[in-house]
Amino acid sequence: MKNTLLAFLAFAISIGVYAQKKVKLEDNTNASNFYFNNGNVGIGKLPSGAELSLGKKTGSDGSLTRLSLEPPKHTGGPWNYIARDAGAYAYLDQYYGAKQLLTFRHDGKIGIGKQPTDAELSVGRKTGSDGSLTRLSLEPPKHTGGPWKYITRDAGAYAYLDQYYGAKQLLTFRHDGKIGIGKQPTDAELSVGKKTGSDGSLTRLSLEPPKHTGGPWKYITRDAGAYAYLDQYYGAKHLLTFRHDGKVGIGTKNTGSHKLAVEGSVGAREIQVEASGWSDFVFEKEYSLPTLLEVENHIKEKGHLKDIPSEAEVIKNGIFLGEMDAKLLQKIEELTLYTIQQQKEIQNLKNKNEKLESLSKRLNDIEQLLKTNK
Repeated sequence: MKNTLLAFLAFAISIGVYAQKKVKLEDNTNASNFYFNNGNVGIGKLPSGAELSLGKKTGSDGSLTRLSLEPPKHTGGPWNYIARDAGAYAYLDQYYGAKQLLTFRHDGKIGIGKQPTDAELSVGRKTGSDGSLTRLSLEPPKHTGGPWKYITRDAGAYAYLDQYYGAKQLLTFRHDGKIGIGKQPTDAELSVGKKTGSDGSLTRLSLEPPKHTGGPWKYITRDAGAYAYLDQYYGAKHLLTFRHDGKVGIGTKNTGSHKLAVEGSVGAREIQVEASGWSDFVFEKEYSLPTLLEVENHIKEKGHLKDIPSEAEVIKNGIFLGEMDAKLLQKIEELTLYTIQQQKEIQNLKNKNEKLESLSKRLNDIEQLLKTNK
């Protein structure tokens, strides 16, 4: 019977009959819902400008299956195309059997596997359980290894949206606004990178300046021996290195035993050095002040002051500011004591000189008196 009906439809379209026809079918019944006009066909309605027009207005909300297509072999169907009204919106739904696949809303909004929302495209539906659902899969035109996949899932208290290329996780959004690039989001707003299981350098972030050349800014993580490092570069120029134990290098990757290592000069308006002791012990009564002869002998023998490192030691090991300031103050305080001693000796000599001058004057007076009496 289907073949007879299809043959009649082809014949009627070819001759362009305009009017309602009562078509005789094989069982001698009439098919009175077919309309033909200049090659266009209407089923249940007068033809419009389309080749095929289906259905009619019923004057009430509800669903009407406008087209049903049975697959040749596959079970579970058929493909159903249902027109319906709901509130202020008109919908066209596509089903396979009882499974809703696609919905168009008359304002242009589309739902895949769910009702359209205020978004242009709404994808997926709630399943009532945790797990992953691939919501969108995009095959690249030529490149292999894909496709691009967008997967929604729930895990514990969080909802996630993952982006993959093939089996490689690229990007993850968490419903609380946290983002992971190449890894799961953490408590940070942005988490970048993943463990690779081997040493080496990985550029985790690259920022191109809007205008300046020579870049980009690069942030590189690496492992070397027992330490993990974060390096900052501008182009090929190393700027800053952090080591996982809290040591920092500016212009150098080798911090040695220092918390902060700087390759170059440091400018500051003020530096505060915390010290565990100071050099006021020089002014204590128990302090044994070296004699100047001892100082002279040490200089002749060693070539530098006692308790002060030599030039060779400074070049090799550098100096500690706090310790060196204390040693220099010790020498200043020793010089102060030498100056006080010398001042006392000078005053003593001055007093003696005044006495000698007084005696000399008296002798001169006596001599003048003796000469006068002659």
